[in-house]
Amino acid sequence: MIEIFTSINKNYDKQARKILRKTNREFNVLKLEKTLSKNNTPTDYWVWKNLYPATIYFLCNNPVITDLLLFIKKSKIINRGYYELGINKKDIFKTLSESKLKTKTPAFVTDYKNWLAEFLPMYVKANNHEGITFKATSSAMIDGFAMGVDINNYYFEPDISTISSSEIKIFYIDGQLVPADKDIEKFKKAKEFNPDLVEDLTKFANKFKLEVCSFDLIFDKDLQFVIDINPSPAFYSSKQATNLFAKYLIKRDKNE
Repeated sequence: MIEIFTSINKNYDKQARKILRKTNREFNVLKLEKTLSKNNTPTDYWVWKNLYPATIYFLCNNPVITDLLLFIKKSKIINRGYYELGINKKDIFKTLSESKLKTKTPAFVTDYKNWLAEFLPMYVKANNHEGITFKATSSAMIDGFAMGVDINNYYFEPDISTISSSEIKIFYIDGQLVPADKDIEKFKKAKEFNPDLVEDLTKFANKFKLEVCSFDLIFDKDLQFVIDINPSPAFYSSKQATNLFAKYLIKRDKNE
């Protein structure tokens, strides 16, 4: 049995079924939010799952996933090692900002008021992948936003794009890197600019125990920046990555 969990906040059910049909295996598409009761204990479904394990992929991002791992120890969870680290996006980019690889991440900014003069405009990013991201062009924009949220749940990133830079999405699946369909030529060029790109992205994935993820990059001839790492991609933008991920689900379900 292969199961993909989606969220009521973002409906990826159609894409989940598209992936699962390619496996030619028995499958379910379920909602993450319906797995725990109000007092944070497992529903009857999770008691059953502990007896009859499945291969599970979370096509959503939610802190509750870490809690659920306690109730599905026998199941084969894609990216289980990542979830068990208990980290968020801020933790990831703080770690990557200290790496000495050729592929960089933008400057890691925690106190925006001390960096405004140098880094405006800057992006305000939520620690989780389903949170808000926006570009701030002034301190007043961030101050106003901070009045309605806990700003400690956000981190800040300078806008490093230039006239000559390009964006690219790359999927990582069990050691293989596949660009979005529209970015195939850009990926070739990025690898020409940085022969270490494939090795660096693989190291990033391994660092956080990710079997599957996607990378968003901004690059030009001189510098390549990773601006996002998503542990739960839907593979919408790549037919090759969709097919490759379906094969990986079969491999995991066979316990190979």
